[in-house]
Amino acid sequence: MLDKSDALRKSGQGECLDPNMALDNAAYDRAEIDNSLKTIEAVKGDEAKVIVAFIVAGNPHRLEWEVQKVDGDWKISDLLSVTGEWALSQYQRERERTDELIA
Repeated sequence: MLDKSDALRKSGQGECLDPNMALDNAAYDRAEIDNSLKTIEAVKGDEAKVIVAFIVAGNPHRLEWEVQKVDGDWKISDLLSVTGEWALSQYQRERERTDELIA
């Protein structure tokens, strides 16, 4: 899923994703995140889910990172924010529908 974003960034055409999405778009305070970060992972074959929880500025954040093994490398296939009630795949589907309407 993120390969298209990486290709766009490498081409010099810009960034289509907020690089802070993997941290629920929380204000980035590395020390605070490191001190409160908890993870739980479940691996099944070439797929895994990682539950991530942390606190920033007194606000709890919880995400689910879905990853898949592709050509021997683990790659993010989706990000789901339990706290913010959003999913990266939701944005991808909305963008594809918009592209279809424009074409």
